[in-house]
Amino acid sequence: MGYLVGDYQNAFLAGRSISDNILLAHEAIHKVNTHKHGKFGKVAFKADMSKAFDRVRWDFLQAVLLTFGFPSRLVNLIMNCVTTVSYEILLNGAPLHPFKPQCGLRQGDPLSPYLFILCMEVLSCNIESAQREGKLQGFRLCRGVSLLTHLFFADDSVFFFHNKGMAVRHLKRLLVNYCEASGQVINEDKSGIIFSPNTNLRKVRFCLKSLNIKHNIGFGKYLGLPTEFQQSKKEIFMGLVESVIKRISSWNGIFLSPAGRLTLISSVLSNLSIFFLSAFKIPVSVTKKINALLSQFWWAGSKTGKCLHWCSRNFTSLPKCEGGLGIRNVACLNQALLTKHVWRLVSNETSLFCSVFREKIMGPLGLENHSWICSKNSFSWGARSIAHGLKLIKEHIGWKPGIDSNLNVWDRKWVNGRTPEPKDCLLEEGFIFLKDLHVKDICINNGGWNEDLINLLFAEESVNHILAIPLHSSQPRDEIFLPFTSSGIYTVKSGYGILFRDYFNEHGSRKDKARLHANWKLFCGKKLWNLPGPQTWKILLWKIFASSLPIGSEFVKRDMTWASSCALCNNADGETRYEGFLRGRAESPLQAEALGLKEAISWARQAGVLHIEVSSDCLSLLTQWMGKQAKHHHIRNILQDITLLSSVFHCLCFSYVRRDCNFRAHALAQQAMSLH
Repeated sequence: MGYLVGDYQNAFLAGRSISDNILLAHEAIHKVNTHKHGKFGKVAFKADMSKAFDRVRWDFLQAVLLTFGFPSRLVNLIMNCVTTVSYEILLNGAPLHPFKPQCGLRQGDPLSPYLFILCMEVLSCNIESAQREGKLQGFRLCRGVSLLTHLFFADDSVFFFHNKGMAVRHLKRLLVNYCEASGQVINEDKSGIIFSPNTNLRKVRFCLKSLNIKHNIGFGKYLGLPTEFQQSKKEIFMGLVESVIKRISSWNGIFLSPAGRLTLISSVLSNLSIFFLSAFKIPVSVTKKINALLSQFWWAGSKTGKCLHWCSRNFTSLPKCEGGLGIRNVACLNQALLTKHVWRLVSNETSLFCSVFREKIMGPLGLENHSWICSKNSFSWGARSIAHGLKLIKEHIGWKPGIDSNLNVWDRKWVNGRTPEPKDCLLEEGFIFLKDLHVKDICINNGGWNEDLINLLFAEESVNHILAIPLHSSQPRDEIFLPFTSSGIYTVKSGYGILFRDYFNEHGSRKDKARLHANWKLFCGKKLWNLPGPQTWKILLWKIFASSLPIGSEFVKRDMTWASSCALCNNADGETRYEGFLRGRAESPLQAEALGLKEAISWARQAGVLHIEVSSDCLSLLTQWMGKQAKHHHIRNILQDITLLSSVFHCLCFSYVRRDCNFRAHALAQQAMSLH
């Protein structure tokens, strides 16, 4: 399909993205808004096609397929799939007689999108033909690239042209002819148009009258994203914050466990803004607000509830493999997504998007252009957003040298992703005469390395690495790769890992960095999340080892007023005992169950309750208590204490219940939580 469909369509095709259309349209509209001088103005026209898939005529579709050279047998097979549809209308719950339509493509059918873009390619070819004949002239987004006249993404169409002569009439005629042939209808009420500031009023009125547009002067959003950034960036992207707040508010009435909240953050909240993050750089104030909302929801379960954040945002944003919770930092994710565009530029892709932005952003200086473009306010926000991703590629890019390599030996990272080290004697004497040495200069004619020269110039370690690099005759040119990925190809996941690691090293507190010792990474990184059992248990273990449980000792560490004694037994060492229990003083789960039973009976005795019934889901503990099983040495003394405590009760009954039926303990725990 990529050979049949031109560069002006980017929908449903491998290697093309919706963000290509968004950024190209944004760049073209920026060109229109900043074109203040010249004899002829520039125009951007967005045409809305009403019910585009439902109006495609079948005879037109068949003619298109045959014109593109599809075999007649395949065309007949496709048309049989398209034309065999029938509908029935329900009237008062009863179906009427079925009927067959005469047009339309079924949405949801995997074949329909490809058939539709082939139909749209007819209009694209007609516009290119009109441009070659001089009837319609687009405009260049930068030097050295072809004129841009239109962009299609399925049924979303945008047209760009110079407002001179009868260009608008020619465009209108092309649209009318296409609509008559294909069955499409343009909805003028939902279409929009903008003019450059140098367009005179008479030309504006002529365009509006020719295109039957009465009041929609403006472009609005294109493919769901804003295209004009003439106001504050913070105001434009504040909708991302509002969408997160709205989604969190819809969950306020649901009791969610920490594991459930973490799942919602990872799968829902973190992905709400992915579409925006992949196209434009988000202001820092907006990313900080979103990060704060995610952290607030994790600790409090709401967007406004007051609570204590037991760990910093930077620590919880660490990947799970490094001991964090994997709550992604929005600013780092934004840069990682934008770096994906830069990787496409340096990979020498030949798409329209790459040719435009490679020339506009990188220019003759290549990757060295990044600091200049980021500071140039005359460039569009889209171009500056892509340039925001240049830094990561520039710092980490490596090169695989070819036979005819023009890489500078001392400046480029061509030896396993690093620059080679010269011999100490060269550093002492200075080697200005070797500053312009290229990789091809240390090769021999038959495609191998000049070992004598290499041994003369480089340190021993670098010599071994250089001689291990294979030179292939099938690879005359240099190739790029990224050393921090196994495949050498950039991925958003790998880029985010590098960016957040740098961010954590710069902004992480000393306390957070101190936590990242070897034992912490080993248990909470590799072993914890692979343990069998519910996610809630793993979150509890993570909180224990991260010192994030609301116990008295943790409040004291934060200089908060807290009773020094245990709230249950009034023991001055209560908190220490609780910490010891968490850190392993209970030698087994059975001993922990016995201690819990002892505390419950002790509390009932102090409260003056004389008739109690004890239900437990630990069958082994009950059988040992009733003497039907030999008492384990870990709990023998605890059971003796329970016997002494039980002597004061008038009635004390023990019963076993299954774990899923022990609802009383669960209800009591919930009631206790509501009292605090």
